[in-house]
Amino acid sequence: MGETIPPVFHKGGEDMTIQEAMDRVDEMKPNKQSQTLKVRWLSELDGMIWRELEKTHRGAYGTTGERPPWENEDGSIDPYWNIQEGSGSSTQPAEESDFTGYDNITDWETELKAPFPYDEIYPFWLMVKIDLQNMEWDKYENDRQLFNGAWANLSSWWTRTHMPNQGRRHFAL
Repeated sequence: MGETIPPVFHKGGEDMTIQEAMDRVDEMKPNKQSQTLKVRWLSELDGMIWRELEKTHRGAYGTTGERPPWENEDGSIDPYWNIQEGSGSSTQPAEESDFTGYDNITDWETELKAPFPYDEIYPFWLMVKIDLQNMEWDKYENDRQLFNGAWANLSSWWTRTHMPNQGRRHFAL
């Protein structure tokens, strides 16, 4: 009766860190994969989130009517931010636009890209990768379904709350 159940879900309202994602998967699925490998896998997933969601959508400004800091009142891009209109990456200032991934020197307290409560995607992703590496095909299929559901939830929320980038609607002469 005095036994405590390890927490499967992290504290709500805060974004998950690299360390929290690795701790959660280690509690849910004991494994012998290195932390370095898990950081690489988390980097792959955040790279997918950046490429598939962040890069293709504007910031959350579209839902509130608030204007991004790099956009002038007339909708043009302020040259200070060094963003080319119609480039497809007009969601952020140029110096912040590319995701470079995580490596061995990345601080493990770095917050991951998916916000709470959609950050459940990280332990599911790590479980999928562990199962794949261990060639545990039945577990892989089950964990892949959990990951796919979490990805669908995250991408649906992202699409509802972030305006898609608008490319040029005319030829530039």
